[in-house]
Amino acid sequence: MKGKIVLFDFILLVTLIMVSILISSCSTQVVLPGLCYNDRDGTYLCPETDPEAIVPEPLPPTEHQKLWKDCEPFLNHPEPAWTNCILIA
Repeated sequence: MKGKIVLFDFILLVTLIMVSILISSCSTQVVLPGLCYNDRDGTYLCPETDPEAIVPEPLPPTEHQKLWKDCEPFLNHPEPAWTNCILIA
């Protein structure tokens, strides 16, 4: 009876050690900004690219007047109310 308990404890201990080794051996790799990787070249510095500038198109003057008339009642309210009206309208 004592031999079975010792055998069970040994198997449990070995199982826990194997599981802890498997869990601790898996780690994620953090890719650093500015580094690229491919199978042929390995890790290398990424070529610099110019970010495209997004230039919004201005609204025609009549649109500004319409937005202002629609949101003019909110000027006496707290500031977020008027801003939300302009953004939604």
